Parts: sequence; C-alpha cells; structure tokens
Amino acid sequence: MLSLEDRDKSDAHKLRASVVVCTWNRARLLEKTLESMCQLVDSTKYPWEILVVNNGSTDDTESVLYRFARQLPLRKVDEPELGLSRARNAGAFAARGDIVIFTDDDVLVDDNWINAYVEAAIRSPGSDYFGGRIEPWYECDPPSWYASNLKALSGIAVLRDLGDDMRVFRIGEIPWGPNMGFRKDVFERFRFNTNVGRKGNEQVRNSETSILGDLQRSGASGLWLPNAVVKHFIGKSQMTPDYIWNHAFGMGRADVRLRGVPPGRQLWGAPLWLRRQALSLRILAWRERVLKRDSWIKPYKDSAYASGLIHEAIRGGLRPQLATPDVGTPAASTTK
Repeated sequence: MLSLEDRDKSDAHKLRASVVVCTWNRARLLEKTLESMCQLVDSTKYPWEILVVNNGSTDDTESVLYRFARQLPLRKVDEPELGLSRARNAGAFAARGDIVIFTDDDVLVDDNWINAYVEAAIRSPGSDYFGGRIEPWYECDPPSWYASNLKALSGIAVLRDLGDDMRVFRIGEIPWGPNMGFRKDVFERFRFNTNVGRKGNEQVRNSETSILGDLQRSGASGLWLPNAVVKHFIGKSQMTPDYIWNHAFGMGRADVRLRGVPPGRQLWGAPLWLRRQALSLRILAWRERVLKRDSWIKPYKDSAYASGLIHEAIRGGLRPQLATPDVGTPAASTTK
C-alpha cells in the first residue's frame, strides 16, 4: 500500500479526500466500519486518509485503531471533551484533504464511495457540500410495524434516498450525518454548533443541521450523489418505541436551541397550542395502537418531537448563538 506521502507525489494533480469518523464507546461497530473501509485501499483512485476522532472512549477503541493503522491510511484524533459537534470540528480542523467526508462509526461503505465524492467535486467546482444515499444495515429483521413505517421513520433510522439522479439539493433538503462531505475551505468560515449534537447518551440532535443551515443561508449550494452509498446500522434496541420517542424528543430539543421557542401564547414556559398538539397526538397514537393499526407510529413520533420542543422551551429556549462558536479544536491532538 502506498503511503500518504507516496500518493501525494504520484497523484499530486488530483484532489485528496479526508474521511472523518467520530466515535464514542462503540469499538465493535467501529471495527466493522473500518473493515468495510479496507476495500477502499484498492478501489479508490485518489489520495485519501481516514481520521478517527476518539471522543473520550473508555472501551477497546484504541486497540481497534492500532490494528487497523497497519491496513489503512489512518490517523487518530483525540477530542476528550464529549460531544459529536465538537468531535466533528476536531476532525475537520485536522483534515488534510480538499474534500472532508463525514460518516459514522456504524456504517458499511461502498467501494466507490470516495471516488463518487471526489469526482463530483471535480465536475462541480461551485458546490460546497455533498451528500449520498444511506441504506439500512439491520442487526435483525425489523418488527412489522417498523418495516411498514420506514418512510415515516427515515429520519430516526437515518436513511436517505433522494433519487437516482445527481442534482442540486432543493430547499429543505440537506445531507445527513452518516454520509456527507464538504470542501475543506468551508471550515474556514463555518463550524458545527457545539450547542447541539449528541453528547454521550444525551439525545439532543441536529449537529449537521447547524452547519448546513448556516451554509445555505450564506448562499452555498450542495449536490446529491446517488452513487455515494453507505449502509447504516439499525440495532434491535433502535427498533423500539422508547428509542423512537427519545430520538424525536431530542430533535425537538435541538430545534429550540437552533431556532428559538415557537411563537404563541405561553403557558408555564411553552406555547399553549404546542401543549395541546403534543397531547392530541399522543392520544391519537394511543388510539391507533389499541386498534392494532401500524399508523400509530407517526403521531407517536410527532408527539415526542413536540414534547421535546416544550421541554427545551421550559429550560430556557434559544441560547446565544455565534456563526462560528468556540469549538476548542486547536486543543485536539492527532497521532499517526
């Protein structure tokens, strides 16, 4: 295998990609992800590297990285302060590639994955960000109610399919975390907002929404890449009502942090109409479930989201935001 330095000399005229994987205490899934990336060594046409950001893991993550450092162009980045957004910023800060591709520690990648990003960036120099298809990788067969509601649950399962044609993202469309890329110079102007994004077991979401919202408001455009494909792990524990509730609840909390408390007459710190909506949706979900209809899942999910909005509104609503928050990335260390 060519070293990064040898690849630079032989392919200096080509773009190089940096793949950033942020991880926290999921060594076994990370191992599967890195195994799938070994195929990229032979299939990728361009110089590339992998940066694994260890976000304070206390499991066997270090030993997994040590084993794969012999097979992959891998560098480790240490970001001890917990938080997905902080870890992503650390990875972006350390990346050497012209294109920075983010994925998660629970995916399997297609062998053409990096090629699809780099070639799209070459053909579309006006595009600042990119996103690709996310398909399911099930730990076990999903329950029937889950499988029949997969479209409604796509945001929670983190599955993304915007069609078979490469095109510009439309209004309201953004890439999703397990499969998104940015030109490196984006991070000279923007960062992932550390006020949102998962922190350990806390389910406040929307890490990618924070930076992509800023990018879109600045006039930047992005490109959908149907041939950049990953499979995203969906475990047995994720196909439960409790997981769906907690995920949607966290999305609601994150949206208040990013956008503020929804307008309307307040009752105990949250809009009265929102309290009514959360309750009516919960009752509807209960009724549909009692009647053994799979359609219970959408009002259940929407009630959880509304409840998350209420919870965060009561906690204080919109926090002060900066276009480029203090992310502490210079403190992160990298090792070969």
